[in-house]
Amino acid sequence: MTEATHNFLLPVFMSFDSTKETVSTAAPKAQESSKSSTSVMTEKQREEEEWESINVLLMTHGLKPLSLVKRTDMKDLIIFDKQSSQRMRENLKTLMEETSRQQNMIRELIETNTQLKNELQLEQSRAADQEQRANDLEQIMESVKSKIGEMEDESLNRVCQQQNKIGELQKEHKALQAKCQHYKKKRMEQQETIASLQKDIYRLTKEEEERIVTQNRVFSYLCKRVPHTILDRQLLCLIDYYESKIRKLRRQRLQDIISQKKAEDKEEKDEPSRDKQHQALMDQRYFQVLSSINSIIHNPRAPVTIYKQSKGGAQHFSKDIVQDCGFEHLVPIIEMWADQLTSLKDLYKSLKILSAELVPWHNLKKQDENEGIKVEDLLFMVDTMLEELENKEKDSNMPDFQILQAIVSHFQKLFDVPSLTGVYPRMNEVYTRLGEMNNAVRNLQELLELGDDLLSFLAP
Repeated sequence: MTEATHNFLLPVFMSFDSTKETVSTAAPKAQESSKSSTSVMTEKQREEEEWESINVLLMTHGLKPLSLVKRTDMKDLIIFDKQSSQRMRENLKTLMEETSRQQNMIRELIETNTQLKNELQLEQSRAADQEQRANDLEQIMESVKSKIGEMEDESLNRVCQQQNKIGELQKEHKALQAKCQHYKKKRMEQQETIASLQKDIYRLTKEEEERIVTQNRVFSYLCKRVPHTILDRQLLCLIDYYESKIRKLRRQRLQDIISQKKAEDKEEKDEPSRDKQHQALMDQRYFQVLSSINSIIHNPRAPVTIYKQSKGGAQHFSKDIVQDCGFEHLVPIIEMWADQLTSLKDLYKSLKILSAELVPWHNLKKQDENEGIKVEDLLFMVDTMLEELENKEKDSNMPDFQILQAIVSHFQKLFDVPSLTGVYPRMNEVYTRLGEMNNAVRNLQELLELGDDLLSFLAP
């Protein structure tokens, strides 16, 4: 075999006996030896080629190659015969093939091992995922169980609450039934009181008719003179107050009658009779309204022209006569009143212009367009102008309009205000600031311990 110093292997193709025979018989067999030598050389070359291929295999497997030497020095050489050399070559080839096969097998085993490791890791990750999923499902199941328990508790609470509400509603139903019975009794009592009130209303109407007669007498007396005194104004206001009270009582009486008729209509079942009663009630109501309008027109407090026009037609009349002849005469009178009321606006404008010329320092309030012109406002304007004229006649030393206008314009410039109404607020503001400044000066005097002479010098 080989040593660490690369021993050379030389195969032997002939034995020692054959060499001896060749030496002894060299002459006669020269031709045969030359032929055999050529065959030996070819065989030797082939064997060297085979050994070279073996060396290539050895080198590919990381082993040292073998060297072929000639038979010059036989000391350090081991000689094999041809069969042993061939067997050795076959064994080496087999060994190399087995080694390569084992290496391939080991490589395959390593690859299989790594693949199995990867599969094991994958299975472990899958198992961990499955375990995590199982834990999540368990948590979800626990939460679902808790929610189911909460919903069961809520449903039980709702059932209990509904039962309690049903009990309360039953109690309320009983209480409402008791209240209904109480209200029925109260309704019967109210019907009795309504009957007594109707008697009182009849009595009050009689008294009202008597009072109207006396009032007409007083009105006829008052209309003979012009109401300029304060007592006359107070008396007129008192009369207007009583008239408003009378209108309220009439309205309340009509409402009571209407409510009574409505209650009677609800109890009755006959529809035609109900319509007739409703129509009769409406006719009665319209008749009362028209009668009140007619009484106002024939009132002595009415304007003279209207009173004279209506006096000849129907000054003394009864309800039957008016019901027979109708109330056609009311339409032209009311139209004439409407014209007179519309002319009050023109009168108000004229009085306003006159007031601006005579007493411009009086601030008249602006009339709202939605409100109508009142006679009280016109009388107030006229009285104001008359009082100013009387005062002007008494006090002849009073400055004229130009002087007053100059004084007003001076104060407007002094206090920097656009109108006369802003002078007083501006004066109050200036004096307020002066007072604050005086207080600040006094505080500084106390802090700095100054004398009173400085304060009197700084004071306005």
